[in-house]
Amino acid sequence: MDKPHETNNDHQQQIDELLKRSQQEETSSLFCDMPEHLTIRSVVPLTEQERTQIVELFSAIIERPLGNVTEIIDPNLICGVSLQSDSHYFEVSGRQQLQKMKLKFHTQV
Repeated sequence: MDKPHETNNDHQQQIDELLKRSQQEETSSLFCDMPEHLTIRSVVPLTEQERTQIVELFSAIIERPLGNVTEIIDPNLICGVSLQSDSHYFEVSGRQQLQKMKLKFHTQV
């Protein structure tokens, strides 16, 4: 037979968890329509077509509109791009690949 004290604690924990989830969902839904700032880093300047494609794809992935878009030329990437918004970060670059290779090499040695 269940002990009333344990059952009450279990129920309270479940209620607390539901309230927490509900608050998180409300908070995320409040901000889902707010535009995010996007910073695009690339080794060379992007064409207008490349920039437009990146912005459209990124906005679709994060399912939010984008506000200001800043483009920064960053030779440290070696090649590729990095995309950073208020809530997301993606990088596909030569620098990233070299870092992965270095990590793999050092873990094998």
